Amino acid sequence: MKLKFIYTVDSELKIVEEKIRARDFLLKNNYEVGMPKGYTLNSKDFSKVREQIEKEYDEEKMEGARKYISNKWHKYEIELDNFLGKIPYKVPNTLLITLSQYGGGSYWVPNRIDVNVNHKNLFSGIFHELIHLIIEEPVIEKFKISHWDKESLVDYFFVNDKNLKKVFPDYECEGEPASKELLKKVGWI
Repeated sequence: MKLKFIYTVDSELKIVEEKIRARDFLLKNNYEVGMPKGYTLNSKDFSKVREQIEKEYDEEKMEGARKYISNKWHKYEIELDNFLGKIPYKVPNTLLITLSQYGGGSYWVPNRIDVNVNHKNLFSGIFHELIHLIIEEPVIEKFKISHWDKESLVDYFFVNDKNLKKVFPDYECEGEPASKELLKKVGWI
């Protein structure tokens, strides 16, 4: 899989705008998302948010994150390719990774993920979002899976796949493990 990175002031603004649009969902599910200084999801006036993003934008930090991710991917390329090669769903040839100081982690079908470079588990977060991306249409949409069940299905791979266990031995699950009923529903057992 080829990795392509995006990190600009405009992409930062786009992520902040996407989080504002998703405000109700994020608050309902208790997600913490990074926002520019002086702003929260509950802020009423975002008229000067671009100016704040421009002040905070750190090209060097983004480049450091890009190198870190690229190096980790290369280091574990065999394990990651082994995992991706055996799952029965379409895997994108190119993954667009938008690096940001804001938001959290999110995915956009067919091949884009957004990640917060300040996240303590940056590399596992990228792969977590990639799995979401891969299973979204053939599993989540097909079986009308709820949000927290969707998270448990992504976690299922990290907990049960030997390749991912090797790459991410300290992976932290988002919530409860996937139930047998859920795994049967989606045809994984």
